Amino acid sequence: MRSFEEEEELLRRHWEHMKDAQLEEEELEYNAADDEYGEDWDDELWEEETELWIEEEEIEKKRPKKE
Repeated sequence: MRSFEEEEELLRRHWEHMKDAQLEEEELEYNAADDEYGEDWDDELWEEETELWIEEEEIEKKRPKKE
């Protein structure tokens, strides 16, 4: 039977492996998007999101306040 410390170490290693695999998968997806949409797709997406947030804030400011 494994000790608590051994179990903890196994779980830590598994977690690190899963985290690394997730990062690799995200990097592959990001690179695929670069290939498909060009290098600046993320900047363009960020600009669109920022513009939407600003519009939503302006709409919220114009709404009458509930008392």
